[in-house]
Amino acid sequence: MKEAFDEYIVHSGGEAEEFLKEYFNNSETLLIGAVGFDPRAPDVANKLSSAGSKLSAIFIKELRPLPQVKLESMANSNMQQISDLLGHQLKTLNISIFAEDGAAVGGIKVVEAAAKWDLSSFKDIVVDISAMSTGIYFPLIKFLRATLQNKYPSTSLHILVSSHPGTDYRIRSNYDDQARYMHGYGGRAKLVGRSDPIKLWLPQLVSGRKEVYERLHHFIAPSDVCPVVPFLGKNPRRAEELIFEYRDALLDEWETDLKNVVLADESDPLDIYRTIRRVDGVRRRLFCPLNATMTIITPMGSKLSSVGSMLAAMDSELPVAYVESAGYADDFKGIFGSNEQSTLVHVWVHGPVS
Repeated sequence: MKEAFDEYIVHSGGEAEEFLKEYFNNSETLLIGAVGFDPRAPDVANKLSSAGSKLSAIFIKELRPLPQVKLESMANSNMQQISDLLGHQLKTLNISIFAEDGAAVGGIKVVEAAAKWDLSSFKDIVVDISAMSTGIYFPLIKFLRATLQNKYPSTSLHILVSSHPGTDYRIRSNYDDQARYMHGYGGRAKLVGRSDPIKLWLPQLVSGRKEVYERLHHFIAPSDVCPVVPFLGKNPRRAEELIFEYRDALLDEWETDLKNVVLADESDPLDIYRTIRRVDGVRRRLFCPLNATMTIITPMGSKLSSVGSMLAAMDSELPVAYVESAGYADDFKGIFGSNEQSTLVHVWVHGPVS
């Protein structure tokens, strides 16, 4: 485990827009995105193309067993926009999220596909997570960072997201019935020791997911739970609303002291990143003589919070417990209103800063 915090570079809003125009102008760039029903799917490709980047693109279509006709139509519309924009520069990649036996294999499949890509000609690799699920971009970004570190040290890895927490919260998953550790993020959770470790679980709370959290709690069997709630977000009351919604679980089932609820800025991925690493670091030092503690995270909610959780999981080698989505509810209506515009956010994950 790295002791010091990695210094990731983050640009947001107008600063991110200017960065794209200056940095990616005439840059040989591989864009990896996802095409789905999310209305943000074409945003980053549009902005990178406008910036004058020399783009090659791979867009992933996530195949799930419970597709909805309405959402498929929205995804096809997004795909047409992306295809019209990128033309022959675009390749598509179908990834089955589940195997025939019901095992979640999306993370494994996307890493297997990425292992075959020739990355030697690119100065920059951009992963657009705007319409990509956590079960795909967590393993993909971890694999790409390791590959660049080992084989292409002069190539930079970036995350771009058209951030809109309201849209993230409105997307309702039809969850699988099994909790599991994410591919590439089993960490020390899969190691067998002489005694059970003292497990701290950091679940990000989102409204309407009670059964999912129950499934995860049973799977992890944590000693302590410190729920993460968004604070300093567009809805200033979201934190207290979530605490009220889950009050029975917090106080009775999880036996959580409300002083241990973690507040995280939903618009700043480095806020939750630093918090997770700090909490995990303190516990490791405290339990160092016994080597018997483990911090487990569950990313849900806003894209930017999940990015911060992912960076912490990579740098501190933390297990990530989650429940995969078998499909999505078809009442998703997208981004509403002119006062709810999405925000472009850039995170420089790896590579020489120039």
